Amino acid sequence: MSGAPDSGKGDEQQRTRFMWIYSLAAATALAQYAVTPGTFLFGLFLLWASIFLLRRQKKTAQGTVFESHAKWIGRTLYIGCVYLLPAAALVMFFFIFKYAHLTDLQRDIARNIVTGSIVTPADIERMVRNYFHQYGALISRIAYLSITPPILWWLWRCWTGFRHAAKSEPMNKPMAFL
Repeated sequence: MSGAPDSGKGDEQQRTRFMWIYSLAAATALAQYAVTPGTFLFGLFLLWASIFLLRRQKKTAQGTVFESHAKWIGRTLYIGCVYLLPAAALVMFFFIFKYAHLTDLQRDIARNIVTGSIVTPADIERMVRNYFHQYGALISRIAYLSITPPILWWLWRCWTGFRHAAKSEPMNKPMAFL
């Protein structure tokens, strides 16, 4: 693998394709801020498309400047999906359970069931709606604060790779975390 940019139609296609893969991966990260199930599913589709395109490009990138890009974006997707986003979800759930008083909701529902105040699922739904009316903003803030660091890391990796791909430069340390 050479550090100098290659000139040729094949290399131009590689450069363009890797820039598209970086763009898709960045859009995938932004879709993690999904507020609707449709947006979340769209983000999963973008992730699938990124992985699919990357797998196809890995073979043609071997022995070129772009081989390091295949490793870089592959590592970004792997670390982000397997480690950072699940860790962010755990942190989010920890802080929600710690600060959003879910045990109060559970206790209130149990107490109302025992006393006979709750007789239908609509009664439970009303209690849950009241709970989210009271704690919804806190839960949203916790969720956004928990997911933001991995998303920023993901976007930084995509931007760094995109910049290097645009100049047909290899990634210096494609297996590095940062």
